[in-house]
Amino acid sequence: MNIRNANKAKDLKKKAKLPDKAFDKTRITEGLKWQLDKLSAFDFSQSRQNIFIVGECSTGKTSLASKIGNDAIEKGARVIYIKFDDLLIEQKLKKKAWNHILNADLIIVDDMFYMTPTQEELEQAYRIMMFLQETRSLVLITNRALSSWKEMKVDSHLVETLQKRLMQGAQLISLA
Repeated sequence: MNIRNANKAKDLKKKAKLPDKAFDKTRITEGLKWQLDKLSAFDFSQSRQNIFIVGECSTGKTSLASKIGNDAIEKGARVIYIKFDDLLIEQKLKKKAWNHILNADLIIVDDMFYMTPTQEELEQAYRIMMFLQETRSLVLITNRALSSWKEMKVDSHLVETLQKRLMQGAQLISLA
């Protein structure tokens, strides 16, 4: 039984494609440590929870998301890590990677709005995110402050609606 569970975890980890990065817990506040302890106990295969990880470059956003993903895998959740631009491409192609996304309990999307999307990309992102969040958890990693999303040179109403819907009941982790 132990070997079967170990093989299942190994297979889940391989399919997740998580970056091999270790999160440094020594650089964070006590409040964030508490929040991360609660998240590590969360079962993404049984419940939904959106999480925004916001911070400047090199603050540990991706390594934190990898930690959250690895903790979820240890509990048996199906996790996938994907860059925002690749998510848009995979949704259009609808190949094998898209099936992995649809079967995931937790989807980690990195570099969300790293570059300002075109209007078409924004509309596609809105449709994808609204569809995905209905039945699974999302971890969205961005280096843009959420308050600055509506200042992008695209449909500010659509951006604001996307942000509000994704933030409903979500946790926000801000790394400095």
